[in-house]
Amino acid sequence: LVSCSRRNESAPILLLAPKSNFGLYTAEILKTEGFNSFATDSITNPGITLSYLKGYDIVIIAEMVITPGQQEILTQYVEEGGNLIAFRPDKKLSNLFGIKPQVGEISDGYIAIGGNSEIGHGITTETMQVHGSTDQYGLQGARPIATLLKNDTTATEFPAIVINDYGSGHAL
Repeated sequence: LVSCSRRNESAPILLLAPKSNFGLYTAEILKTEGFNSFATDSITNPGITLSYLKGYDIVIIAEMVITPGQQEILTQYVEEGGNLIAFRPDKKLSNLFGIKPQVGEISDGYIAIGGNSEIGHGITTETMQVHGSTDQYGLQGARPIATLLKNDTTATEFPAIVINDYGSGHAL
């Protein structure tokens, strides 16, 4: 994302993940990739406020359904300079991510990282299979990092990974 001013010295990253739907698996991914300094919490915790989120440089949310109140807090966090990463974000966050929901899903499709983007540079541009369903979105201000494919060779017009500047922050 961008340079961060570490606000929470003990854990600059906050993972909001439910115990269901492989939410805590995201923590295992972070550890495997060498990110050992992060905190985990549940978005249903009443202590999850804008002030609390501002203590973290990056907030990661696993796949989950959010309430309108949670949507408002996450949107304000990004708008005021926070960095939010979401895995299959709730459609209520579409505007924050600069995407527009389209009809349909792709099951067990593929993604391909665009090697020309600064973020995609250095990551393999070979197709990678997604095990599960992916939602289809159109771009509405976001910049694509990866594209969805129906199979290992047939690209779609739908982005798989995007980055969006929103207010003073970023949503990925």
